[in-house]
Amino acid sequence: MTAGQTMDLEYEDDDDDEDEDLLSPRDRETFMRAAAAWQVSADVLNDDGGATPFGPASFGLIALGLMLDVVKKARRLSY
Repeated sequence: MTAGQTMDLEYEDDDDDEDEDLLSPRDRETFMRAAAAWQVSADVLNDDGGATPFGPASFGLIALGLMLDVVKKARRLSY
């Protein structure tokens, strides 16, 4: 992601209930919260110009790790 870009957290409802059943509501909520946290981290880094990269960057990596954990779980459940 480059400076000035933002991640759109609005997802279209494709009426595919089967995919939604793979993950628990808690997993879906974890993913959405982690995605929001990652976006905040990216925004702070963009606004700050990299002056204090350690805190926001670390926060973003933790959030990204949580998102990837949920994606891995969904992939395991889909097989």
